[in-house]
Amino acid sequence: MDVFVSGLSGETAQVILPKPVQVSEIDSAGKPVSVVKDKIILSRTLQRHYTVQGRWTGGAAEAKFDEESWVMR
Repeated sequence: MDVFVSGLSGETAQVILPKPVQVSEIDSAGKPVSVVKDKIILSRTLQRHYTVQGRWTGGAAEAKFDEESWVMR
């Protein structure tokens, strides 16, 4: 299982897309609108990987910490 935590470092990177894409966003009135994006903002994010043994059956399961790394997402 992976857990991602954003906003710890404040580091970001702007990436220009090779081809603009059309996406849906929510406008100030709360309505979905279609917009074209030619760049995205990535945030430095902490990724922590855990292993959970066995099957989850509705009770508590123990998660064992394996590793962590920083990724841009």
